[in-house]
Amino acid sequence: MSDWNYRVVKRMWYNKLHEDDQEMFDLCEVYYDENGDVDYITEAYITEHSIDDMRETLQWMLQSLDKPVIERE
Repeated sequence: MSDWNYRVVKRMWYNKLHEDDQEMFDLCEVYYDENGDVDYITEAYITEHSIDDMRETLQWMLQSLDKPVIERE
């Protein structure tokens, strides 16, 4: 059965300032084919340096749902 869900995807990123590779973690939607294999990964919704940083960002995002909506014209 094909399906979508959210997953954390780890990738390496070259940091020009430090001239080294660093781990980065992306929160993406992932699509699985009928065999359960990853078929498609969306662009990242959130990118952080660690899972703990991502958890903190998600908590801030959840807190934003309790604040007034900002309207734009």
